[in-house]
Amino acid sequence: VKDVLRCSGEGANKGNLAALRGAVEEYKAARGAYPASLAELAASGFIRELPPLWDSGLDIFPHARTNAAAVHAGPEPRDSGGWAYSPRKGSAPLVFIDCVHKDSRGAAWSSY
Repeated sequence: VKDVLRCSGEGANKGNLAALRGAVEEYKAARGAYPASLAELAASGFIRELPPLWDSGLDIFPHARTNAAAVHAGPEPRDSGGWAYSPRKGSAPLVFIDCVHKDSRGAAWSSY
């Protein structure tokens, strides 16, 4: 049962990451610039709310459930367990999961 929940939770995290990245691009297309933070996506109606990470109901993930997001100066993860947003001059910002732990396939969460 834990393996099934882990796989579905990992899929949800990756799906939510893709949705956030899409919302950032939609924001830019509508407003002409990238948002200053991920929270701005919700405040301006591009998403309903920041989706949760690590939401399995079991103690199988490295961090507690959160929908926190931080703005980072660069792409280096800090292992907060939340969402990370790194604006970059001249190119698309990075949106990633701020976690250095590995998923069930051995990839660091921050690498997605």
